[in-house]
Amino acid sequence: MAKKKGYVFDRDSLSFRRERLTFRAVVKFLAIFATSAITCTLIVYFLFSFFFNTKEEAVLLEQNRAYEEQLPRLQKKADMLADELVYLSGCDSIIYRSIFRSDAPKLDIMRSFSFLGGIDTIPDTRVVEYSAAKLKSLEAKASGVEDNLRAVLEILSACSEFPPMAAPVKGLSPYQVGASVGEKINPFYKVPVFHSGMDIISEADVPVLAAGPGVVSSVTRSMKGHGNMVTVSHPSGYVSRYAHLSSIAVHKGSKVAAGTKIGSVGVSGNAYAPHLHYEVLRDTLEVDPVNYMFASFNVSDYVDMLVISSVTKQSMD
Repeated sequence: MAKKKGYVFDRDSLSFRRERLTFRAVVKFLAIFATSAITCTLIVYFLFSFFFNTKEEAVLLEQNRAYEEQLPRLQKKADMLADELVYLSGCDSIIYRSIFRSDAPKLDIMRSFSFLGGIDTIPDTRVVEYSAAKLKSLEAKASGVEDNLRAVLEILSACSEFPPMAAPVKGLSPYQVGASVGEKINPFYKVPVFHSGMDIISEADVPVLAAGPGVVSSVTRSMKGHGNMVTVSHPSGYVSRYAHLSSIAVHKGSKVAAGTKIGSVGVSGNAYAPHLHYEVLRDTLEVDPVNYMFASFNVSDYVDMLVISSVTKQSMD
């Protein structure tokens, strides 16, 4: 519907007449008005956002500055962790070669981290291509793992001698593990002394189990030193010792299987509290028992046990 709008001069009649606006003129006027309003709003918004920051933006900017300061330190720590992974990989290879006569499997851990760090900037097609290539690579590695397992099974089937590989206490938690082999603080003398085994914290009278098949080579009953102790000789030159027992359930010459009860946890001898002092020797040399207990743990718990045993500096005997 047309709307009146003012007067216009008619040159033919030399007089003024009222002008009616058409629908198209009204639409054009509204379109120009809306475009101008939106343009002005956007200009004001960008100018305001350029010169002024909201409270949330100020917090984010401060966080970004803090992250920029932390980045060099994190990169240095990442480099240190990479070196530690190389060292641990070498240790794994030594353990695998000594027990399974095979190299430890190689894990591509750092590559996966670098991929995830930039995933938000990678196009979907690249992600799909990378995933497909990674899957193909993993399938090839899985085939290699199967071949290695077959080789390990063949070696084990031809071998009747095994080291002690089970935990000497049933249901052992990684957080029951204390100081392991090395220089530790003695609880009585308060000075660093050599600790020849691993402390396993437990309630008194909890059954102590043989960590592997063997023969009881000695039984010691004493209120000094390691107190009541059982020594089991295993095949391939391995020996396991269980000290500070409250009671002994075997005698010298007894044949035991893995899991056979040989005594109970106690505080006999020089012990600060009820615990089991567990030792493993190979050809008379003391080795770290933490490397011979992985048969009783999953990967996550075993890693926790490795960390706890290495960082604990206070022994219990």
